Amino acid sequence: MTRLATILWLLAISPTMAEPLLSLPDTIEPGALIIGKTEPGTTIRIEEDPVRVSQDGLFLASIGRDETGYRTIRAEDSAGRVTERRIRIRDRAYGIQRIDGLPPKLVTPDPETMERIGHELAIIREVRTLDTETDDFADGFVWPLADRVTGIYGSQRILNGKPRRPHLGIDIAAPTGTPVSAVASGTVRLWYSPARP
Repeated sequence: MTRLATILWLLAISPTMAEPLLSLPDTIEPGALIIGKTEPGTTIRIEEDPVRVSQDGLFLASIGRDETGYRTIRAEDSAGRVTERRIRIRDRAYGIQRIDGLPPKLVTPDPETMERIGHELAIIREVRTLDTETDDFADGFVWPLADRVTGIYGSQRILNGKPRRPHLGIDIAAPTGTPVSAVASGTVRLWYSPARP
């Protein structure tokens, strides 16, 4: 057998010599989700942070609003084979949302309102510590309802002329009682509806 034939034969019978699968987008914008695919049993790290991989080899991670540059994704399979990919974070321009005529306590909350906000944030932080093995994101996402969008993710908010934090959600206006669909398969972990002033 010639040397070339021997090498081809070894490649054919030695799958451990190949790099593990790592399917990712080439670029992504701030505020978006990275949905990747690898071989089941592969360990994924984004920079130094471990990422859960489903039994089917799917994984999910997010890009923050103000992130720039690149993110490095490292895959290592059970045989120790390693693949690394860099995803470029595209530039993204955010709009400015000016809202005037708001009640003053919604712009500069009073102590009672700040206490309520702090309580709500604590509940949200606790729910976000939950870590499950489900891959409900694999089927994609849908809009919860079709109506007027009143708040756009990432936009800088200026309330009654005062700059405030960027908006980190999407607001959709609809009449009270309008049915709202789940954006993806999953389990509702938090339902909180405090009385508003």
